[in-house]
Amino acid sequence: MKAINHYGLVCLFAILLTITTTYSASIAEAEKVITRGPYLQLATSNSISIVWRTDCRRIKPVVKFGSDINNLEYSVEPKKILIKFSPGESNLQPASVLSLYKKENLKLPRLHKTTPGGTFQYEAQVTGLQPDTKYYYAIYDGETRLTPSEKDYSFKTAPIPGIPVPIRFWVIGDSGTARKMQYMVYHSALRQAEKDGRMFDFILHVGDIAYMNGKDVEFQTRHFNMYQDSLRHRVCWTTLGNHEGYSCKSDKGIGPYYDAHVLPTKAEAGGIPSGTESYYSFDWGRVHFICLDSFDMSKKTDAPMALWLKKDLEKTKKDSKSDWIIAFFHHPAYTMGSHNGVTEKEVIEMRRFIMPILEAGGVDTVFAGHSHTYERTMLIKGAYDTNYTVSYKIVDDGDGNPDGDGAYIKSAGINRDEGHIHIVTGHAGTTLGRRGTLPYAKHTYIGYGSVIVDIIDNRLTVTMVDSYGSLRDRFCIEKDGKATIAGRPNPWQPAEFKRFAEPNEDGFPVMPPLKYTEIISENSQWHYLMDKHPKNIKWTWLEYQPVGWSVGAMPIGRGYPGVHTQIPANSKSTVVYLRKEFFVDRPDKFTDVALVADCDDGFIVYLNGIEVGRKNIDRGSGKHIQGIKQHHIGDPYYVSLRDFGKNLKRGSNVIAIELHNSSEASNRFYINPYLIAEE
Repeated sequence: MKAINHYGLVCLFAILLTITTTYSASIAEAEKVITRGPYLQLATSNSISIVWRTDCRRIKPVVKFGSDINNLEYSVEPKKILIKFSPGESNLQPASVLSLYKKENLKLPRLHKTTPGGTFQYEAQVTGLQPDTKYYYAIYDGETRLTPSEKDYSFKTAPIPGIPVPIRFWVIGDSGTARKMQYMVYHSALRQAEKDGRMFDFILHVGDIAYMNGKDVEFQTRHFNMYQDSLRHRVCWTTLGNHEGYSCKSDKGIGPYYDAHVLPTKAEAGGIPSGTESYYSFDWGRVHFICLDSFDMSKKTDAPMALWLKKDLEKTKKDSKSDWIIAFFHHPAYTMGSHNGVTEKEVIEMRRFIMPILEAGGVDTVFAGHSHTYERTMLIKGAYDTNYTVSYKIVDDGDGNPDGDGAYIKSAGINRDEGHIHIVTGHAGTTLGRRGTLPYAKHTYIGYGSVIVDIIDNRLTVTMVDSYGSLRDRFCIEKDGKATIAGRPNPWQPAEFKRFAEPNEDGFPVMPPLKYTEIISENSQWHYLMDKHPKNIKWTWLEYQPVGWSVGAMPIGRGYPGVHTQIPANSKSTVVYLRKEFFVDRPDKFTDVALVADCDDGFIVYLNGIEVGRKNIDRGSGKHIQGIKQHHIGDPYYVSLRDFGKNLKRGSNVIAIELHNSSEASNRFYINPYLIAEE
């Protein structure tokens, strides 16, 4: 028997292990280079756009693709890939960003000024593709692969317009919070799709993608981070919401919303050219989709958007390649959710100016958001009044459910003025609310959820799935022959709703994001002062020297378990002053900065000398405080620091807190503060 060289085998194994470990580490390191995406945009039957970003590093971008995951035989070379750059908004950029201030970078097209400095964006258009075909792709830096060889890095081209194919898509609105509810809605829809055995072909987002102001970092943390597993292999077609609009100029196509998306302007995906990404259309099989800008563009009938809409609808009818027309925009034409459709300007204008054009063009369904609820109408037509009137405006007052009153019936093909169903799906993440009763509504649901749409031949089915996976509503439209369409003089009406008091009804969920960074951790050491007041407001300034102050770990208080720094039981002081300095390197990457604190009773927060929040205190400060409300611990407050973008500096900062008790006689006093950032 030949002797075995155990030493040689051990050496060989060690070498192989080292190579494998090094290779795995290099792949993992390469994947970290990409900071956004890759994600898909503007899919047609023969092309698609792939977008991604890197931070403080310009790569030599290459996209390789092919129909075999193990053989990416085609490529898009660097010279055909558009690169954009952000030098940053502030002059106080770190060295890693300043080192990029080179001629070859500064001459690149610019991203919006609020984009973190050092950001590079890459937009690759993949062309020459086959229709309705699946491809796999990878992102490279020259010869270095940056994305893993996984099936999710793939896309499927659109079918040829006019070819009948089954279609399934997911509709969401008012989602961009990065809070628990957004996550639950997303995953409940995915579970439903898996249960049905049919995943979505694409996504429609009806706006308010990135609360609160549509800033670049808000897109990152509240949209791309949340949906990245889907966006890398599924196109999301979007419309501008008012919260994105706060940082955009639609007439110029400028802003983080327009940076984030590649949308058709030249009828690349169907319809007629709009010349703008603000409104556009696309075809998918025998369905024509129309996106409108309800926030930042004029809705009047002689304005460019309405004139384009008329021509687009005329072409759709003339081409005879579509059986269905679906429109989507942010502000609904009909709502009594968190917004009042009788009084709100944008809603009234969409109803008065746009809906007559859409119905004359044969629209079947309209999807909108803005109102933070789920509302969907009966089959309605001609409801254009400023006030909601119902006589002869409702064609079918049934529920549209095949297992209930039966599907809504329309004539085959595209037909003028046969009515539509209006669906408000603004309940995918932000705070919910309802103001009253929408007389056209067949179903209203005050809860979180989203909508799944299936179109097979002559049947369109809409299913609303809530955040727990329950099917809350379902209706169908069937197109067959020639339908009799007439408004009913005395249609069914929903019961009158008595409005309840909903705190922060049209605002933002007051809770920590799912992912955050602790700037000041729990149980940190703070300077504190009790039993006397500082002489003036300078104690909140960064330059202030807290001479004579004590230092202690949080929480501070008395009368509660777990207190690290005790307030003496014999102390009659009803106020404790606290301050802590901290350092921030890249404040431009923060979406939100918040103080999280459980307290008894109330507090005021200062950032670098500016008051940025208060809880349970009406007016005043220091010894002039007024209106302290009692509060016991157990439900921590989440206080977003007001205007943190202006007040937070790169480098050293200070957070200062006044903790107040409502009574000298109280034996309970407490606060446990920590500072977090969403980035």
